[in-house]
Amino acid sequence: MKANSYYFIIFWMVGILFNACDSQDEIKNKLSPEAEIIQQLPLMYLTAIPVEETRVINDAATFNALFSAADIEQYEELAAIDWDTQTLLIGRSCHTNPVNIQGSEFERIDENSYRYRIDLNDLDTLAVHDFMYGAVVKKLTEYSKVKFESYIRPFHIVDLWKKDLPKMPYLESIPVGETRVINDAVTFNSIFNASDIEQYKDLRSIDWDTKTLLIGRSSHPNGVDIWKHLFKKNGDGSYHYEVKIRNFLTTVVDDFIYGIIVEKLPVDAKVVFEYSICDFEEEVWPEAKIIKELPQMYVNAISIGSTWIVNNATTFNEMFGTTDIEKYKDLTSIDWNTQTLLVGRSFHTNLVNIFGHTFTRLNERSYHYKIEVDNTDATAIDDFMYGIIVKKLPFGANVVFEYSVRDPESGHELWKKELPKMYLNAIPEGETRVINDATTFNSLFSASDIEQYKELAEIDWDRQTLLIGRKLNSTLVNILGHVFEKTGEQSYYYRIEIHKTGAESLDDFIYGIVVEKLPSGADVTFDYKIVSE
Repeated sequence: MKANSYYFIIFWMVGILFNACDSQDEIKNKLSPEAEIIQQLPLMYLTAIPVEETRVINDAATFNALFSAADIEQYEELAAIDWDTQTLLIGRSCHTNPVNIQGSEFERIDENSYRYRIDLNDLDTLAVHDFMYGAVVKKLTEYSKVKFESYIRPFHIVDLWKKDLPKMPYLESIPVGETRVINDAVTFNSIFNASDIEQYKDLRSIDWDTKTLLIGRSSHPNGVDIWKHLFKKNGDGSYHYEVKIRNFLTTVVDDFIYGIIVEKLPVDAKVVFEYSICDFEEEVWPEAKIIKELPQMYVNAISIGSTWIVNNATTFNEMFGTTDIEKYKDLTSIDWNTQTLLVGRSFHTNLVNIFGHTFTRLNERSYHYKIEVDNTDATAIDDFMYGIIVKKLPFGANVVFEYSVRDPESGHELWKKELPKMYLNAIPEGETRVINDATTFNSLFSASDIEQYKELAEIDWDRQTLLIGRKLNSTLVNILGHVFEKTGEQSYYYRIEIHKTGAESLDDFIYGIVVEKLPSGADVTFDYKIVSE
């Protein structure tokens, strides 16, 4: 009997080890890699995809289905892609005048979302210019979503291109308070050692024939973050580089190098460095708030598949004609001093209806706008613009647009609006609630709770249900995502997936989602899952 117990314990321990391995595999699949450009592609005069469309290509089969042998032979960068370690991001654009590439940026917005932006220079001549653009980047996972953006810089713009560098702590390359303009590899290597360069990948990719590095070093008695970098050329031929910093409420000394990479400056260029700490009111970007949901608008102010952030009347009037504005009265009521317009255009071979819009803030400077549409049985072309009017966004705000077609018969996840971590004590720790009416809701949440988290004030109790839980964690955590599924006639499954950051601090918060109205008596299984230690 003892021998049987002994073998049972061994098999049980082996099972734990296998489960741990599965967990690590799941973590690797869930967490996306850093955003790293391997190769910026030149303008390519090809027609592999339709105009104004984009692609994220992760394998050779998809690539070869789009590009011919002649295409690949013409642009050697395409032939050099290593599909085991790299991903191709491409788009196609058409302009009424020639442009050239000024620069590009690729950044991770959150765990599974990225932004790729290409900056183009308007050459101020008249000739149709149809081309493909893109970049080869470090291999992305199948879960990764990429938001493509292109920005055309009119020929008279004087703000100069720059690549913003992250904070680089723990480097002592230059003394605190000093700055440097570095124009060549010799000077660079005399300042940064091999381990510095290995630690910060942005330092490894500087092309000294075409680029200049501007750096400075700062030290603070408390934690800070870089808010923004500004770089321009002055009228007297000098340059001005300003870095804006915002304070954190921590008491840890923060010593770091900051900087930007810019187009090659003359050897004797004069650069004025300015280092400023923003006021609290200036540094906080606005909450994500929808002012007005727009209907389907049958106008062609923008191209199919494109999206726009419209922040002023000038851009708006260039896009929309007088008849467009008269036809859709919601467009006439936009207050450009306090509001921003987010619009996109979609095309379907069957009629669709808009189900709903959600707008959330992803992080300090990034937002997420999701529109969901329902298919209908009508087989007619449906080409329309959609959008929302939101609380004014600052210049430079990044908005990830997501367009989703719901298919209730497919068994896919149900609609949900994801809520942020809410530091409230409306329910006891470890408990969950399914809230279907305003009376129950108001018995749990105070007026100050609702004022603090605006998403709670926007719940429509005639159409929606609130699912919440409260959890105390021994370390700080990030929410990776929410899953909500129907599992039976009146049964549902809600899972929240959490990633532990490793920061030693208790994290006690309420989490949850808003879903379509559930029937009275609906049974919801809550699952709080940690996918990374």
